[in-house]
Amino acid sequence: MSIPTFYSTGSENEAASIGKKAAPSHKRHSRSGTRHRRALAACAVAAATALAAMAGSPSARAATTTWTDGASTQIWSGSGNWTGGIPATGSDVIIGSPATFSSPSLDDYSVAIANLTVAANSGLAINAGVGLIINSGGSITDNGQITVNTTAANSNTGVGISGSVTLQGTGSLILNAGASGFGAAEIYDAGYSNLTQDAGHTISGAGQISVDAFTNNGVVDANSSGNTLRLISGAFTNTNLMEGTGGGTLQLNSTFTNTGGTIEANGGTVLLNGGTVTGGTLTSVSGSEIDEENSTNLVGVTLSIGSNLYVLDGNNLVANGGSTNDVITNNGTITVNKGGSNLGTGIGISNSVELAGTGSIVLNANGTALGNANIFDNGYSNLTQDSGHSITGTGEITVNSFTNNGTVNANSAGNTLAITKSNTNNGTYEASNGGTLNVSNLSNDSGGTLTGGTYEVAANSTMILPGSITVNDGNIILSGSNTTFAAITPLNNNEGGFHLINGASFTTQGDLANSGTIETTGATISPSAAASTLTVAGTFTQTAGTTTDNGVINTAVMNLEGGTLAGTGSVSGRVNNTGGVISPGDAPGTLTLGALTQSSTGIVDILLASLTSFDQLNVLGSATLNGTLNVSLAASFSAPDHSTFDILKSLGLAGTTFSSVNLPSDFSISYTATDVILNYINNTGPSPVPTPASAGLLALGALGLLASRQLVVRKRRRMSA
Repeated sequence: MSIPTFYSTGSENEAASIGKKAAPSHKRHSRSGTRHRRALAACAVAAATALAAMAGSPSARAATTTWTDGASTQIWSGSGNWTGGIPATGSDVIIGSPATFSSPSLDDYSVAIANLTVAANSGLAINAGVGLIINSGGSITDNGQITVNTTAANSNTGVGISGSVTLQGTGSLILNAGASGFGAAEIYDAGYSNLTQDAGHTISGAGQISVDAFTNNGVVDANSSGNTLRLISGAFTNTNLMEGTGGGTLQLNSTFTNTGGTIEANGGTVLLNGGTVTGGTLTSVSGSEIDEENSTNLVGVTLSIGSNLYVLDGNNLVANGGSTNDVITNNGTITVNKGGSNLGTGIGISNSVELAGTGSIVLNANGTALGNANIFDNGYSNLTQDSGHSITGTGEITVNSFTNNGTVNANSAGNTLAITKSNTNNGTYEASNGGTLNVSNLSNDSGGTLTGGTYEVAANSTMILPGSITVNDGNIILSGSNTTFAAITPLNNNEGGFHLINGASFTTQGDLANSGTIETTGATISPSAAASTLTVAGTFTQTAGTTTDNGVINTAVMNLEGGTLAGTGSVSGRVNNTGGVISPGDAPGTLTLGALTQSSTGIVDILLASLTSFDQLNVLGSATLNGTLNVSLAASFSAPDHSTFDILKSLGLAGTTFSSVNLPSDFSISYTATDVILNYINNTGPSPVPTPASAGLLALGALGLLASRQLVVRKRRRMSA
């Protein structure tokens, strides 16, 4: 009984034959090719079974044959090279030994054997157009080198797997298709194929692996420069390493369970070309990249720190939550629309997906066509971005429900990033670098009140939110000049955070109430920025919270009914302190006021840090004093004796003073017509040392006392005589 010739998928467009018999000249895709090979391989298995039956035992098979390298030519078909003759169907084949280098060539026909052993320092070359089939239950123990298609000829060449087969040892199986069709070097399905590569063994080169199921516990290395090693058709499991190196491309076309495994681009490229990757790690190093096309589905995958994943122009990457929450952990950079082309490119979200990690998704749409880079609804989409992760660039987020706990930053100059459907911001929405963030259907914006999250607009950038905001209970940051945030124009009540930094300015339409936090920053030198300015068209009233003014606050009247006014900036108008705390300086410094009126319940706090560094109120107009003054010393400061501190300067005090003063020990307070001064005199030091003049007087007194005592003694003696 003859062993049938096998056929492979060959190149993408046509099939070629192996051995002496030509393949049918019709086009076949990978699956149809697999079924064709499976039918042919089944014949080979049937032939092997029939031979065993003729030997008188269902389990009988040919004897072990060992390569002796005894003939003049090193070809498999040379009978003089074997003990026991040329290997027959079902043989156990041993090539070489640890002490002998042997490398036969499987030359002019296909053969199906049980087990193959290649010793260290030995090898097997499978010539172009020839196939070697390993029968079910068999194994390949490779401690040397097996090369498939030694000349990289464009002819189907391969190792066929029939049933369950193990590939083990410490050697390598090299697929050498070169630039020829993938089938020119292939590990293929020869009938219900299930291949397991053990740890320690390597499959490398260019060609394809197209078995029904493949478990990789070793290394798969696409290391043929400019060429591709493709994994197609079956269900694959990777627990170790699959990589693209040396300028080669590893192309994944099927379903991969990668739990515990790594798929890596390291000097080469990894191409995700459809199918599904579940679990494990994707990584790129040394400037290499992972490219995605053809709707590859990622489930529970981690992209490692510093890695780059590109969604190629006109393609979609899919994140599928399934029946439970799926977590995509991105610690690198995922770029959507790598070339910035005018083609729809995106990440589709199916069901509930959590976007975790410390990395970013960069949307790279082309101009105003936002759909060229988008995160879109792929079915019941619910996307949550965790704290630490960011989405940046220009494009669209159009999932049905989006919860942001990280950062969304429209940072593409002159372009827009839009969020169009239901969204909640618990993190940061930001517009920077001249970009525009346009947000619709924001749950944080209701009835004119903004709640939760941070909204930051940088210089020359624009933030668009729905409606008009009169009450801020979120955190608004305007950073730099020429910021545009039209939604907050009617703002009149701040209950959250409102920050003007790096030269930003904001003008209210009328009164402003504050019970949260307001901040203005001063001018800076590097990078250069003017002082930030808050202009209140009406009255500024603070009932609680803090205003830290290191810039400029322009207002006719500031009513400080509660909370704290601090900083080193200026308030242009009169401050009426009826229940708050004025704490000038910024550990420490001078706060300038247009005028000051202190009521009996107002408080002023002053910190002294050194003779030249202490808090001061500089009142450009009159100051009417009352209420409480609290003075404290910095922990490291000990005031010199007889030192003075001018803590309040004004145009005039009108004879008023603080009604209650709390000073450190040995300090006193004095008032001039315009200033308030603290004085320090040490009243608890040691007794003074006598001067030379006083010492002389003490000596004369002692002599006088001695003379007086002598006179008394003489008088007593005369009386007794």
